[in-house]
Amino acid sequence: MEHWLLADLQVKECLNGAWMGHDRDERAPSIMECIMRFNELTAWLTTEILLKDTAKERAQMIGRIIHIGELLLDLQNFSGVMSVCAALQGASVYRLKKSWALVKKKHMAAFERLMTVIKRDGNSKAYRSLLHSCNPPCVPYLGIYLTDLTFISDGNPERLPENEELTNWTRLSGIAAVVMEIK
Repeated sequence: MEHWLLADLQVKECLNGAWMGHDRDERAPSIMECIMRFNELTAWLTTEILLKDTAKERAQMIGRIIHIGELLLDLQNFSGVMSVCAALQGASVYRLKKSWALVKKKHMAAFERLMTVIKRDGNSKAYRSLLHSCNPPCVPYLGIYLTDLTFISDGNPERLPENEELTNWTRLSGIAAVVMEIK
């Protein structure tokens, strides 16, 4: 599902913060569908853990979800891996200290591997390296690209400061590079 959502994404959805405005559903429908899918998956995983009655049952569910994260990583579905990690790091699950204490060591080790892939230090260097080294097909995490586009757009003026008549080609080439990578 996530692959097809990304395949439908149009270049114009990535421009001028189309996914952030009040008319984002019209200007960036595929991006909004990807975001909604990510949020739904994260919420569903969180709910599955919280619906369990005992700490032991919650620990078993956490272990299952970590295993799903491993399978998603094997399938190179990085968006799915991010959803799994977001669910497990969400406040309502993270606070379940008794449940986390009962999670098997092999699952905790697997969770640490997943967290290593998605950690944000160095501009998500580990994730970007893994993404660039994988053989397609893969499902990237769109949020990284949206962050990149936001920083490029917000951090660089449209026109050159020394001559307002000249277009800032550095800004445009940065945006183009991100869009090309998405596509």
